[in-house]
This record gives sequence, C-alpha cells and structure tokens, in this order.
Amino acid sequence: MKIPQWLRTYGDLSFRGASHKEDYVLSSLIDDIRRNYPDTYGLLAFHPKNEGKRTASQSRVDKMKGLTKGVCDLVIPGNPTLFLEIKIQDHTKAYWSSPEQLAFLKAAHDAGAHVCLAFGYEASIQCFNDWIQLNIKNASK
Repeated sequence: MKIPQWLRTYGDLSFRGASHKEDYVLSSLIDDIRRNYPDTYGLLAFHPKNEGKRTASQSRVDKMKGLTKGVCDLVIPGNPTLFLEIKIQDHTKAYWSSPEQLAFLKAAHDAGAHVCLAFGYEASIQCFNDWIQLNIKNASK
C-alpha cells in the first residue's frame, strides 16, 4: 500500500501477521468512544455507511442526496474535524478500496481537517487521542 507523505499514519509498519478485520477495529473503537465519552465524542462520532451493492437507480438517488464515494471510516466533528481511515494492522495486506478514498482524504486534509490512516486498533486509539489533544489545545486559544 502506497502512503502519501501528507497523510498522518499510525501503527507499526514493521508488523506482519494475523490482523483483525477493519469492521472489528471500527466497531471496537466506536464502542470505546461511546463508553468513555458518552455525552461528547460518543454522540458525534459516526461511520458514513457507503459500502455495499446498489442498483443503478439507487446509486443515482444516493448521489443526489449527497453520498460521496470514498468517505473514510470514522468522522467526528471538532476543531478540527477528525477523518479516520482504518486499515488492517498488517499494512502489507491493506489496500485502498477505491481511487476516490485517497482523493477524499486529500480533500479533507487540504480543507484543514485532522486526517489519519491507522493500521489496527491501537493505532486507531492513538490517532483519536492525538486528535482530542489537538481539540483541547485549539479550545484554549
């Protein structure tokens, strides 16, 4: 997997081996956020569900309603907003699901969002914690 220089990356890139699926990592991360921050980040964190098969007609309707191809796994509004893309821990087995995925992350980065690529659960938690610190710092300005 080719990672652009502008993209904040979390995880041990030397790790090789069995990895939890991305959906498991995402659901575990969301569970932790909702448990630890039930009245703040837990309310705001969401996964834009844009995977799956659709008919051509449903795709057109979804697009008209604002469905954007390539949106990342987790979005949390803040200052800045967090856009987190989760991949399996072994980066040699990870891949970009579409060209639009990287284009979306680049556009979010260029707009000033906190954009991260995390390989596995621990890396996702580290990205989230770094983002919280950034939000606290920005709030105190």
